[in-house]
Amino acid sequence: MSRFLPCRRHAGFSLIEMIVVVAILIILLALLTPTLMAAMERARLVQCSANLRTIHQGILAFAEDKEGILPPSSSRPWRLYPEYWEADVMHRWAGSWPTLLVKAGYLPKPPTTEDSSVMPPRGQSVFWCPSGRYEIGVFTPSSMFDERGKGAWMTEYPVTDVPHGPNNPSTEATYHWFPVWYGLNGDTFYGDRYPYLRNPNDGGSDPRRPTLQHIDRVQNPTAMISLYDGIWLVNRVTSRVNARHLRSTHTNLAMMDGSVRHFETATLPPHGSTDPTLYPRWRFGNY
Repeated sequence: MSRFLPCRRHAGFSLIEMIVVVAILIILLALLTPTLMAAMERARLVQCSANLRTIHQGILAFAEDKEGILPPSSSRPWRLYPEYWEADVMHRWAGSWPTLLVKAGYLPKPPTTEDSSVMPPRGQSVFWCPSGRYEIGVFTPSSMFDERGKGAWMTEYPVTDVPHGPNNPSTEATYHWFPVWYGLNGDTFYGDRYPYLRNPNDGGSDPRRPTLQHIDRVQNPTAMISLYDGIWLVNRVTSRVNARHLRSTHTNLAMMDGSVRHFETATLPPHGSTDPTLYPRWRFGNY
């Protein structure tokens, strides 16, 4: 008579054991998530700081090449430097400050798009803040804490070889566009309150007169702001500065000495203050 050995069953997890394991994993995830999120936010803060530092180095390189003259906040620059029309590509193009710095080779060209209302494909860009939103924001947010201020503003990039200039003043170049998540501590109006000025400016007895600042005008570079997280130019509109770091409470600022620091956004001084005891500072004193 044949004998059959009893079949042995492999022991497995019971339902209660599985529930206990899942509960432990959930608890561990809950404990580790804040630490991981904080580490990721810190990494974004560091990358943003590196971007601002690189952009400011490009500004300083421009100033060194131009005998101390700081770049314009935006410009039809041939009106100021017609003698450099053929010799210096920096002065062949109209545009905002990122356009001028990229076109002249002081900063690397970022990804561009043919449509100013459409974001280009993601790619390496010194103008991208990793704590910003990859979308087009609004040009004048309602406050420094407006979520729309985390988006980008679009600046032009000339792609034709026939720029606007003294020999063809009515000709406009063909432009592509690229997004920027940072702003410059500059102005567009007549006067010299800010480190960076538009030329030609928007007012005054002679709007074509040279108004660009010399770097020696900055007496306290550790306190004077150069760049910030936000939109275009501060231009007397503090809401263009954006709180986008550390849970939307802090803002990175690049100072005129090249250092980058992050400040609690709510404590930043108003753009119109000329009090020399304030830190950091937007404007020069006595205005």
